[in-house]
Amino acid sequence: MAPQAQTKTSGLTEDLWLFFIEGKSLNEFSRNRFRHEIKCLEKVDPDGFLILSALIAAIDGNEKEALDLADLALNHCNDFSTLLNWGNILINLGQIRKAFFLTKKSWRLAPENLDANKRLILLAAVVEDTETLALALETWHRLNPGQIYPLVSAYQLNQKDTPLFTLDDESILRILNCLQEESKARSPHSRLDALTRSLMQEIEA
Repeated sequence: MAPQAQTKTSGLTEDLWLFFIEGKSLNEFSRNRFRHEIKCLEKVDPDGFLILSALIAAIDGNEKEALDLADLALNHCNDFSTLLNWGNILINLGQIRKAFFLTKKSWRLAPENLDANKRLILLAAVVEDTETLALALETWHRLNPGQIYPLVSAYQLNQKDTPLFTLDDESILRILNCLQEESKARSPHSRLDALTRSLMQEIEA
């Protein structure tokens, strides 16, 4: 991919990401402008084209279309940054399991990357994938010698050193809050905020 195309994709992703996490809508003029610029990337940056098209779909409330595009990315994309961005989108759409698979795929491409590693630990805990959690925690401790990952208190080890999960609703809520920070979805109107508030209401009911 040419540097010019990469720069354009990054700029558009940043602009649309703000609309997406803050739950803002696009007016007709802005939508047409974005769609035109995205269309120009279809051949020069197909991965960027997919993720930007998904963002437009998600912003417009077409979550099925956004998720269909995510499925294409899961089978097609092998770019670390793009996969990590996809994970962010899916987290904010409440698709935690799909976010886990994409984040795991990105982590396999760059296991030493701390952002991917931390997010994979949180997602693996939520979906209760003990094998992936153990591998990701092992990597985290190797990269951060002498430090204890905060999530370690959420599970215990049995005599065979197999993680036994003790995640209750409050623990999952704390993890969602961590994911919110990881994806920089700090707006009080963000999609992940709504998911967290919904879970909190269930806990308090």
